[in-house]
Amino acid sequence: MRIRIKKPKLIDFNKIRKSNKSTILGILLSHAHQDHFLSLKNAEGIPVFTGKPSYEILKVIKPFSKVDIPLENITTFMDGKEFNLEPFTITPIPVDHSIYDAHAFHITDGSNSVLYTGDIRFHGRKKRMMETVFDKFIAPDVLLVEGTNLRESADKILYSDEASLEGAMVEFMKETKGLSLVACSSLNIDRVATVYKAALKAGREIIIDLYTAEILRATWNDKIPNTSWPKVHLYLNDTHRNIVKKQDCPNRNLKKNSAVFRYIFIRKLIFIPKII
Repeated sequence: MRIRIKKPKLIDFNKIRKSNKSTILGILLSHAHQDHFLSLKNAEGIPVFTGKPSYEILKVIKPFSKVDIPLENITTFMDGKEFNLEPFTITPIPVDHSIYDAHAFHITDGSNSVLYTGDIRFHGRKKRMMETVFDKFIAPDVLLVEGTNLRESADKILYSDEASLEGAMVEFMKETKGLSLVACSSLNIDRVATVYKAALKAGREIIIDLYTAEILRATWNDKIPNTSWPKVHLYLNDTHRNIVKKQDCPNRNLKKNSAVFRYIFIRKLIFIPKII
């Protein structure tokens, strides 16, 4: 049986605004995943609000992915600090998700309130934080829920959390002769941290590509592994080298601060048929 997956239609905010004769005050961007930011190209002139690290991550994604991401209308907020979008008061709440700088939002006009959970999970490295994150926002009038993995049972999940996955990676890396390969999204910073921790415990070092290095740098969090750390090395392929060389690269910091100018070029990796 062949399953056809329809390409999702992007929201045309300007069309909504014209057809309904309504005022769109702004767009709240909870995090920098494509299923959340792709429609921003149809939101010309509408203010967008997101976290500072998310904005920096979008600046990295744009030249590497060639996705049209309008950055000029974005205003950044701080975790937990209320801001006003009259007549609403909005509180961004940091939550645990695979990407860094993910948020829930509490929105109130003083009489009624909406709590949007954002993409949340309870199995990441911040799962303890997630047990109490919504305590001060109990009993909203409307609750909007999203989740990374919503399922009735965890029976079929191979690894229940990042800690158990880290332990499994350590064993795989110790058993593997030669290079161990790990495939994961560069935006899954928790997973990159898991790989790094597992590598150290297994007596190994890690090699990341330029895109991953720039995503890690964009968090501006010195507690997250990056290419200034020992035993973290950079692999630069020709495609990424050309992105850095382009004079019209929209991310100026990419050329100025990139790990490429601080770390090694590895021209060829030897493939070992053992993939984690």
